[in-house]
Amino acid sequence: MTAEATIPVRTNFALAAMLLALAGLLLFVAPALGWYSIGGGAGGVLLLALAVIATPLHWGLIHEGIHGNLAPDATQNRTLSRLLSVPLLVPFEVVRFGHLTHHGFNRNPLDRPEAIDAEPTVTDRAKFYAHLLFGTSAIELSVPWLFLLPRAGIRWAIGRIYGLDDPQVKRIRKMAETTFLDSERIGRIRVDLVLTAMLVVASLTFAGTSWPWVAAALLARGVTISVLDNAPHYGTPVDSGQDATNSRAPAPLRALLLNSNFHGIHHARPNLPWSALPQAFVATGARYGAAWLDMVLRQFRGPVSADSLQR
Repeated sequence: MTAEATIPVRTNFALAAMLLALAGLLLFVAPALGWYSIGGGAGGVLLLALAVIATPLHWGLIHEGIHGNLAPDATQNRTLSRLLSVPLLVPFEVVRFGHLTHHGFNRNPLDRPEAIDAEPTVTDRAKFYAHLLFGTSAIELSVPWLFLLPRAGIRWAIGRIYGLDDPQVKRIRKMAETTFLDSERIGRIRVDLVLTAMLVVASLTFAGTSWPWVAAALLARGVTISVLDNAPHYGTPVDSGQDATNSRAPAPLRALLLNSNFHGIHHARPNLPWSALPQAFVATGARYGAAWLDMVLRQFRGPVSADSLQR
């Protein structure tokens, strides 16, 4: 079966158009028409809820683009992925590298935020919850600015980010140097950074007195991404390899998640498009490890000792 036959191109493009239109609604149309202020702020609450609900679907399409499953044509896949990434404030080239290294080096020392070498302290807990709520988005927002540095500065930054004396991290550092010192890729990241910055400034400027609502919508989407980022891996063994949690979810929720609740199947077969994951789950005889909401909420138990995460 060919990629063209398995990728749901029309559905992906329709969803992309809908989500880009929703971003325009949240950032420009709603504040212009005063919808955030309807009912003394009730309209704003409803729009924030809509922003949060749509975020997993929006990120899910970007995730498909990371794996080349958004469109069968490579140029279309990359272009649409970059376009979708701008209103979500996630630089596509950066998150693509991070996600693919996550697949290749799952649960490496930089990829297990809940694991603490000793018994967790109050400081450890504070750091963990800050990372859980804001960490992923903070990284995605800050790292692209490093690409305004000259190549020598970018190389230095890569060495600082991946500076741990660990075999897996050393391999990732070499891959990062190969990836991010490429002139064409640096150019794409800089263009996307400028577009993202322009979008944020324009939306907050034109929002007028509704700017706190627009800022809240951007923040809420960032928190949603951060909270969901490590959920299928929280509490799993540090040597779990390609294992990940498959979680139960009702059909409407699976649609919003683009079947990402089948995360274990995705790790085992990352080239499958989202539409093929349920069938693969059944065909392989895989099992659910948790209910999706329970899987997400269990992270709020806090950090755990790395010793307890050994098989």
